[in-house]
Amino acid sequence: MKRDDFRQYASNLRGKNNEYKQLKKTLQEIKSEVTVLNRTKKVLESRADDLGEFMKNLERSKGIEGYANIEDKI
Repeated sequence: MKRDDFRQYASNLRGKNNEYKQLKKTLQEIKSEVTVLNRTKKVLESRADDLGEFMKNLERSKGIEGYANIEDKI
């Protein structure tokens, strides 16, 4: 390999290495965001379950049991 060919090869390799590092950083940021979103989803789902139970009890106490189910069907 000639000197000029090697310099071009090394330059090309440095460029690919920099691109790899940038893409790896972007991928890590996306993975972190997915982790946060999954945790948020779990928290909201648990609150929704608690809210559903609360609404059933409230409907029962007000004498309109099943109203939410009817509303969902509409």
